[in-house]
Amino acid sequence: MIDLVDLAQARRDSNWQRRGFLDKVFLPDEQQRIRTASDPDRMVWTLWSMKESVYKQHPAAGRAFVPLHIHCFELDRDSGLGRVSYQQSCLYTQTQHTHPYILTLASTVPVFDRARVLGLSESSYASQHAALRQAIRSEAALRYGDGAFVKDTDGAPYWQQTTTGLNIPLGISHHGHYGAFVLPTV
Repeated sequence: MIDLVDLAQARRDSNWQRRGFLDKVFLPDEQQRIRTASDPDRMVWTLWSMKESVYKQHPAAGRAFVPLHIHCFELDRDSGLGRVSYQQSCLYTQTQHTHPYILTLASTVPVFDRARVLGLSESSYASQHAALRQAIRSEAALRYGDGAFVKDTDGAPYWQQTTTGLNIPLGISHHGHYGAFVLPTV
């Protein structure tokens, strides 16, 4: 799955340096990685994005995001490749760092589809959600044919092909003034 963090929005909305925040979100070795990073702010949001993308990989109704149950135990700063453990499984991540955002993809295998990132000028959640869904509809229709954007019973998004009824999983994330999605190669 996918997670995106708009760094400017994160700075406005979240004070990760407040007392107790790191203890609630990051395991001791992750906190050490943050403390020793050349850019601790960017490391916080990198690890956060890795945890969120892995969490989204395991849809389940009624589940709660508990960051301390997700362990980012490997991260190569140069390549952006990482490994994360969650619910007795190991997942692979690929994180892209840009000046305005951090984008992470998670997969059960170390192969990643390409994400598409959109700049979103509107600030309301509803308008951003609509713009992102429209971009997904356009690209999914081109790649997979006629269909519809749907969610399964766990809330996971899919592109449902009209002719075959095949459900193709989608990865979607938006934060601040950026949105991103990934359509798998089928």
